[in-house]
Amino acid sequence: ISLELSWALMYITLDGDEWVTEMVGIDDELVDANVVPPDDKMGDFATLRVDGEGIPHIGYSNNELASYARRVDGEWEMYEVENTLQYGAINPWVNITLDSDGIPHFAYEADGLVRYATLKHQEGE
Repeated sequence: ISLELSWALMYITLDGDEWVTEMVGIDDELVDANVVPPDDKMGDFATLRVDGEGIPHIGYSNNELASYARRVDGEWEMYEVENTLQYGAINPWVNITLDSDGIPHFAYEADGLVRYATLKHQEGE
């Protein structure tokens, strides 16, 4: 399978003098259909924050979804923040910030309105 990078969300770090590229996620629907709609690209306009423990957190849009990814123990966890299809077009920017406890907070625009969401803290996290 030949993969188009616009289907993927990538995380790139500098290790000494070499760049290390890591695939965070891929839009399986686009791969399965073997098409790339011109405006449906996973991870365009992604926002990255790194918490006090060095864990990367990424807010991004994935078609009509406001989405979130974080790396825990070397594996990427993917979350749907909100399906914004009911509101119409989503502005591709999904901004993320972390509070003092490392909990992510998101702001994004859907149908001309600014929306806010946060990840609920789970016991043991």
